[in-house]
Amino acid sequence: MMSLRTKPGYRSLLLHHAFTLLWTGQAISTFGDALYDVALLFYVFNTTRSALAASGIAVAATVGRLLASAPAAAVVDRVPVRRLMLLADGVRFALTLVVSAAWIHGAVLSLPLLYVLACFVAAGGALFDPARAVAVAEILPADHVVVGNALERLLASLTVTMT
Repeated sequence: MMSLRTKPGYRSLLLHHAFTLLWTGQAISTFGDALYDVALLFYVFNTTRSALAASGIAVAATVGRLLASAPAAAVVDRVPVRRLMLLADGVRFALTLVVSAAWIHGAVLSLPLLYVLACFVAAGGALFDPARAVAVAEILPADHVVVGNALERLLASLTVTMT
């Protein structure tokens, strides 16, 4: 058994190139997700001038996350995690790109469509997150997994705090 002095710390994770790439990519992606969530809320509020309509986005995202969280473990067990991560984030990226392109071109998307999009984007995140946790466990040596997952959660907390 390792003593407290020999347990790996955050710095030792930087020696694992695959983890560093995953963590850096997730840092950028998580920050972008948080900005998108806030931008979508402001967009709906500015378009409708209704706090109720804007809160519907948060409700839709919560529903999407809840619905996808239930089968997420079974999906992660059956699908290679790298493929699942790429698919989930690819779909989320495509959906946010569609919304962004519509905004740039001045199109006003219907509120029900925005709710559905928010639901699907959140559902993708609910599938991605457990796959990422498995990927961390696959990438890092067993004695680094706890520290790696702690760093992942720190990143998520910092992102929420910054937005």
